Amino acid sequence: MRKFPISLLSLLFVCQNSGFAQEDESPPEAETDPVSEVLEQDPVLEVLQQDVSPPALGDSVAGPDILNESADVLQSPANQTTADGVVAQEQLEISTLPNNVEELSTEEIQTRFIDEFNEERHREARDLGEVIVRRISRESGREALELVVPLNNLATVYELLSDYDLAEQHYARSINILEKNHGQYHKDLIRPLTGLGITFESAGRHQEAIASFHRAQHLTHRMDGVFTPEQLSLLQRIAGNFVKMNDFGEADRAQRLWFKVNEHNVGRDNVDILPSLYHLAEWYMHSGQYTNAVNAYNRGIDILEDEFGEEDLQLLKPLRGIAEAGGGRARTNTRSIKALERADHILEVNPEADPF
Repeated sequence: MRKFPISLLSLLFVCQNSGFAQEDESPPEAETDPVSEVLEQDPVLEVLQQDVSPPALGDSVAGPDILNESADVLQSPANQTTADGVVAQEQLEISTLPNNVEELSTEEIQTRFIDEFNEERHREARDLGEVIVRRISRESGREALELVVPLNNLATVYELLSDYDLAEQHYARSINILEKNHGQYHKDLIRPLTGLGITFESAGRHQEAIASFHRAQHLTHRMDGVFTPEQLSLLQRIAGNFVKMNDFGEADRAQRLWFKVNEHNVGRDNVDILPSLYHLAEWYMHSGQYTNAVNAYNRGIDILEDEFGEEDLQLLKPLRGIAEAGGGRARTNTRSIKALERADHILEVNPEADPF
């Protein structure tokens, strides 16, 4: 049986001396159902909140519905807007447009826009996006529904270029068009409301970001119900903005709701819930709720044991989590030691495993 030069048990002392915070002394709180709490407090369901993934490019001729969150972006030149809320071609400081742009069809310009965006040439994409918006405004009117997707796309580009004022203007125009044509509860509002929230977040306007994300979240409820997974990315963004405002109580509420939605859709004891459960445990660690973190990791252990047995290597993650939740007190250290002893045993019976 292979012996490792450093056992996991010896890592206990690393855990104790690497800055892990002390365990909270308050007794574990009785479990409450935050979703039920929300439903009781908010009958119109405006408050129910994962990492935002960019939606796939849309199929619209007018433009792909892009949502991209890259933070490393070029700073756009200062631009002046026209009365139509778009940048006039002659005002672009350095035009990147092809000489024959006016001869190209909207579909051809759109194809070039997608290519430039995918290659992260955001200035070039901006110029092409302006041409598309201007052309549709001229041909179909300033409040034409055909403008919604290209306005969203152009706003996304401006957000990536850190030009938050113009990004806000284009998202707001998209929202206004949708509201005038479809009312305030149409599903297509989710996209520009989310983009507007991201723009506010990037600009450090966290309260406004939360309001925009909450409205988008409310629309997901109206479309697909209170437990729709479509709201998961919004809940994570809501939580993140509350953290930036140092409102850890509301951030905690959003994180718990995020987990409850995942649990409802995946299943309470399904192994597929483990990534969400570990995410929640890490949030508890980050926010100093060490007893709750240990409880979450123990629940993960129960799920793994039921599915794979008591010596499965997947148990190492929650066991290490329990060890890290330890601080400097005897009771906590005992729990940490037991977790690491069990992890050592699992490694012993799985000699092919890498302990790190």
